[in-house]
Amino acid sequence: MRIVIAARGYNPTKGGHIVLHKLCDSLLRMGLDVYMKPHSKHWAVNPNYLSQVTHEVTDDDFVIYHNSIEGNPFKAKRWIRWMLYRPAKIYDGFLVFYSEQFGPGPYLRVIEPHLDIFYNKGLERSGECWTWRKAQREGFKPEDRPKSGYEIPRGTDNHTLSNIFNNYKTFVSYDPATFLCVQSALCGCDTVAPKLVGNTFPYPGVARSMKDIPRAREEHGLLREVIEKEYREQDVNAAEVITKLIKEVK
Repeated sequence: MRIVIAARGYNPTKGGHIVLHKLCDSLLRMGLDVYMKPHSKHWAVNPNYLSQVTHEVTDDDFVIYHNSIEGNPFKAKRWIRWMLYRPAKIYDGFLVFYSEQFGPGPYLRVIEPHLDIFYNKGLERSGECWTWRKAQREGFKPEDRPKSGYEIPRGTDNHTLSNIFNNYKTFVSYDPATFLCVQSALCGCDTVAPKLVGNTFPYPGVARSMKDIPRAREEHGLLREVIEKEYREQDVNAAEVITKLIKEVK
């Protein structure tokens, strides 16, 4: 049986694109027969990932859609929907969630932390940077948008992000689920997410408020350990989850 992942072209600055391609890479490394089927005009792969591409879906394939795709456009006989963010509406199909922030499970999670890029360089820090992104979806109002500090623009590459997080003292994420929170904390930047999706965050090292910063700062070393362990084990874990889902989803 083939596994077919509906995927957009790889974009190193978009988390949803990254994890779809990383899932293909992880499952191929575990010996599963996995392909990506493009569903956007732009198509690219990560040359550092294992990739296989198909342009058709057969009745025997097991398809993985993500939450931005509605319905069952490939007309697959067996399929799941991978929720890469908290549902904003009712979705059809068998839902699999990226983390406990987004739903009750089952969970399927892969990451690309770039630990060789995101680390504390020991530089002198000052000031505050922030990101807005999905803030209004999580209850923030336009008037809550900061009037000062440096806003990190969308599309910022990893090396630039690392430099930002190593030069600023504090990072505030009004989008409480972005992986920027992890990358910032890995760089030793005090990281605050004022409103957590699902009132939780899957990693240590992220403060809930300015008063919570001392606690989060003490967890930065633990965060790197947690990320290293998850990254080391994720290929096996992803293969186990998918193999189980193939048996369960009829």
